[in-house]
Amino acid sequence: MRHALLGGTFDPIHSGHIHAAKELAKVCQLDRVTLLPSALPPHKLNKTITVFKHRYKMASLAIKDEPLFQISDYENQTKGPSYTINTALHFKKLHPNDKLFFIMGNDMAGIFSTWKSWRKLLEIIEPLIVIRPGETQEIDYALPIAIQKKLKSYYHKINTLAISSTMIREDIYKHTDMLNPTVIKYIKEQNLYMQKLS
Repeated sequence: MRHALLGGTFDPIHSGHIHAAKELAKVCQLDRVTLLPSALPPHKLNKTITVFKHRYKMASLAIKDEPLFQISDYENQTKGPSYTINTALHFKKLHPNDKLFFIMGNDMAGIFSTWKSWRKLLEIIEPLIVIRPGETQEIDYALPIAIQKKLKSYYHKINTLAISSTMIREDIYKHTDMLNPTVIKYIKEQNLYMQKLS
């Protein structure tokens, strides 16, 4: 099975996340995509994010009727920052016969040398780097030249939706069309993002 891991804060999860993963699944012939809401994202340790239980619940609701997807709370079971290397090792052990991938954004590829144990990560799991329309490849020049060249083969240009979780948090009223109705209902019930949807 060709199995991709998609980590993120999903604060909140939106149609852009689902659409991009589906497009990538077509291009890369993926059989399964596992969503992994981050408990403590290493690159966002100084930022305030919505508590895990709410982000996990919203992601669960968003994929309820999407057969390509499943969700895991693995990163909330571990202590400390949610490092991709630990997650990759866990899923490698859990699914030894799967061909594993991890989906990452172009922006993260540009700082890949800052990722914990990035060399080991590339040995056990293959990255799928998403390039959105209008973007150019972000290259991390701190990486060895050979690795820079290797990573270039992992970039995939796909059509994505012009939306981000930040945009939704800043003006949730304006972007409800980018949220699953069950997610909107949950946001309303929990009064998330400091606003109450009417």
